Amino acid sequence: MEISNPAVLAQFQDFLHVTHKGPPNNWTRDRGCTIHGVGDPNCSISCAWANKVPVPSGYEVIKVEMNMNPTLWGDYVKARDAIVQDCDAPPTGSLPYFDLQLETSGFPELGKVVGSQPMVDECNEWRLLHGTSRQACEGICESNFAVNLAGTGATWKPSGQGKGVPLYGYGVYLAERITKADEYAREEGPDGNLCSVLVCRVVGGRAHIITTNHIDIDKLQQDVTSGRCDSVVGDRVTILNKPFKEVVVYNCDQVLP
Repeated sequence: MEISNPAVLAQFQDFLHVTHKGPPNNWTRDRGCTIHGVGDPNCSISCAWANKVPVPSGYEVIKVEMNMNPTLWGDYVKARDAIVQDCDAPPTGSLPYFDLQLETSGFPELGKVVGSQPMVDECNEWRLLHGTSRQACEGICESNFAVNLAGTGATWKPSGQGKGVPLYGYGVYLAERITKADEYAREEGPDGNLCSVLVCRVVGGRAHIITTNHIDIDKLQQDVTSGRCDSVVGDRVTILNKPFKEVVVYNCDQVLP
């Protein structure tokens, strides 16, 4: 459903303004190289750095649409309710629950006047961003994310292979900043200057924050599947001085596109 309410469009414009990150530290390898593009195993980090695809200086909202899929909403609410109960229980064998504020946390009532429900407290429910093609956005809104497709996009891949291993394993990757999500969007439209991004509700619950490059992917996913935590927050900003954080969930029902 297309949203035409001027106040809501202005809210979304503010949302993009607040979550945009300007220079100098706002480029990653996933944005690509002007010579080799994205994910080419023949492109070294030094080549990509020397030939960086420019980062947009800002973003303009052209259209806002709301996904009205009742099946995905029902699945999401069930997953969220279960995580709310877990977060309220004693942390026996699991990580303790704490509220984690992200760059998008200042918009708890985004789209409220057109029916978007406010975020639920005490379960780390966030609005997060996922950039991709328009066609992929429509497919995700119809049947949700497919974890098995992780690693087929901008992830650097071994030579001759169409899939790589994402940094935190196979899951749904979401960003707190439009500048990060935009790395995976696709320029489309009649003039080739329109990009699409999903603004998703995500329930993170007990978040496992990773601040180093030493990542045991199998252990991370085991911690989630065993109930020790509900999501992974790759904080590459605080210690590593990288540009962006990412949030990863391994159960699609924890995301509502």
